[in-house]
Amino acid sequence: MLDIEKIIDDLYQLEKILNDLDKLKFRAYTYMPLTFDESAVQELLVKNKRISFRYEQLKIKKTRLINKLLGYSAKADSTNNYITYKLTRLKQLDDDSLKLNINNNNRNRKINNLKTILSNLINEHIAESLITVNQINAYLFDLDSNNFRQIDPIDLYSSKDFKITVMELNYLSIYFSNDEIKTYMKYLIFKYSGHFASDIQFFDARTILPESTNSGFSAFAYAFKIDGNLQCYISFKGTEGSMEDPRIKSFTKRFDNYVNESFLDWAYNIDSMLLGNNENNKQLDLARNFTHIIIGHMNELDSNNTIYALGHSLGGHFVQTIQLLDTAFDFGYTLNSAPIQLKQVRYYKPNLFDEDTWNKLYSLTNYNAQDIETDLFIRNLMPKSFNEITNEWFRNDITRVYFGFPNTFYIGTSNYLNTTNWYYPFKSNITGYLKEEDIQIYTDFFGGLIAYLKHVKSKNGTRIMGRILLYTFQTLRMLYESIKTEKAKNVFKDFATYLYDSKIFKDTPTVVQDNFKRDLSKPMTTLRVFQGEWPFLSSLNTDMMDTVIYFHTIEGAKFFK
Repeated sequence: MLDIEKIIDDLYQLEKILNDLDKLKFRAYTYMPLTFDESAVQELLVKNKRISFRYEQLKIKKTRLINKLLGYSAKADSTNNYITYKLTRLKQLDDDSLKLNINNNNRNRKINNLKTILSNLINEHIAESLITVNQINAYLFDLDSNNFRQIDPIDLYSSKDFKITVMELNYLSIYFSNDEIKTYMKYLIFKYSGHFASDIQFFDARTILPESTNSGFSAFAYAFKIDGNLQCYISFKGTEGSMEDPRIKSFTKRFDNYVNESFLDWAYNIDSMLLGNNENNKQLDLARNFTHIIIGHMNELDSNNTIYALGHSLGGHFVQTIQLLDTAFDFGYTLNSAPIQLKQVRYYKPNLFDEDTWNKLYSLTNYNAQDIETDLFIRNLMPKSFNEITNEWFRNDITRVYFGFPNTFYIGTSNYLNTTNWYYPFKSNITGYLKEEDIQIYTDFFGGLIAYLKHVKSKNGTRIMGRILLYTFQTLRMLYESIKTEKAKNVFKDFATYLYDSKIFKDTPTVVQDNFKRDLSKPMTTLRVFQGEWPFLSSLNTDMMDTVIYFHTIEGAKFFK
């Protein structure tokens, strides 16, 4: 028989090590901007040595624990294949990362630089490993909860860790069956609140509303009872695809799925949320419909229920917009949320405000709704306080850029997260760099791109990417032809200065512009772009872009305080 108590104790230790590896990856990303500062070389070397030493310690402990757990399974006289299967997967992930580490260390004998450490940490597949550990715990908890240490019961919604974990499930659901989801949720509720949940139900928007797949919309709902009280968490997914889906065996099909899902989300992000065009509102229609269906079902079960909404990025936009339009939720939490689009709200509810109030809101949101005074004016014009909605942003998150564009704002309370004593050059407030005419050119470009891509009736990832590149080349060619005018020069300089100060461009605006003019005079091919032979694109700092994206995702944002 399996020694359940020993397995649970070792799984707890393994989970702690994986969490420490996750925090170490976050720390490594916070060091990344130091690589852009030549005067910080010595400081970076010291930090690299510390983080490398810590990584090696954790790596050794992780491998030993996984082997120990597999040893329990091998010795046990048990027909329980589930635990063995999951432990074998953990071993496979660990072995794969070990092979990569050996190769990288051989290439970097003199100095274990930050990029190598980050590469190693990324290839630990920490998210999947943590999911797998907790799937085993959930399975064991479902068999007999008495084997687990109980914490003093607390209100479930007050646990930020629970809310973050539920939102992460939107992206990690690829590792679950529907039955596993229910068991997993039962365990999570106990783990973070000390409560025992019953009557757990799981709802997938793409099952209930099949047209969600073609629009890119994705959301899950989890309903359960705690002490007889019915609760439901509706979690809206943000803009983040995955190339890791184990359900899709073919690399080509995984790539097609990744590009198509990302394209559908960004089409909505740009056309509906950023530009306020109402021809591409299908995702919001489905989000409202899914919410209505879930609430109706909850009311049939018990009219005395509590509905919670969670959303990251685009998902946070849905939480806020639905609450403003429908007052659907009792409480809501968003992380690094995209904003509400005023034009979209008026399209759906033209009678929400009188004409004078609409005009005031358009004026207030015309340019940069980020400052405190403007936000206060907007809040005072809302039909209610909406304090039941809590929004948290990493202070320099990329979604804050949205608030520099016309007609964007948020409802509810705001809390800005950060970490201490570090250098982060990304500029989330573009209004100090871009004039209103610059922003108009930006929106015109993306508006034209979406209009152009609407004619691409294909789910082929390569074809979609090719069309995006073709449109971009055509637009840049037009810009090249007009770059000699003073207005065009100033617009180009504004954008290039912003990207340079944010460390997205390595070269100065002058150098970028010289390269741009020189190289666009040559024939341009997609192959040359991917080979990095175009100086204009080679100026892009992919390390900074990766860092900006990491801090936006739940994976990175959850560590800010």
